[in-house]
Amino acid sequence: MTRKSNFEVVFTDGWTEEDRKAYSAELTQRHLDETFFLRALAPSPFHWHFQQASDALADGLFLPGMSGLLNGIEASLRTVCCHVKDHSLAGDLGRVMSNPLLKEAKEVGLKVENLAFPGEGGFLEQINRPKDPVRLVDLRNNICHGNFQAYTRNQPEIGEFFTPECLGPVSAELLGVSYKWALEVSRFMEEQGWRTAEAELQVPKNPLSEWLS
Repeated sequence: MTRKSNFEVVFTDGWTEEDRKAYSAELTQRHLDETFFLRALAPSPFHWHFQQASDALADGLFLPGMSGLLNGIEASLRTVCCHVKDHSLAGDLGRVMSNPLLKEAKEVGLKVENLAFPGEGGFLEQINRPKDPVRLVDLRNNICHGNFQAYTRNQPEIGEFFTPECLGPVSAELLGVSYKWALEVSRFMEEQGWRTAEAELQVPKNPLSEWLS
């Protein structure tokens, strides 16, 4: 899916006042959608993972988009856990993406159930089992380590193959999860007094929704 350009030429000849209001509302909503992660997570540096990942996905760049979201989620978990425990952010941030990291984040007050994928039951129970990774952890390990076997397709004429478009459906799901997670991290940071509350923060329409049908 091609992302809308930041520049566009619009001819307004013959427009009514209602047309102008409708176009103005469209531009406003587009801006709010495209800056959602920035508004939800700034001033934390990890908001850039989410912002640039969502930009990449809107341009159909599934590999960097997914990697960016997964790294952003991992960075947000590790950063928040360290900050709550008053650990330095300049050194070792502790656990990497894993069930134990999710359990630690839950213990400091984050509602990590927001990281469950659609239809993924028993998430909070599963994070207590270190060797039984939840879907997010499994996805992170596969994508960030280049294990694409689970996402290959098979065509009778050519056999098994992989292209980035094979990640379309799971990218759409991950983006939806990331929207929910951004709201949760935003809530938590505001409660801790780490950032000012953002008014009217709403989840955007998923630009990859066509992959979910």
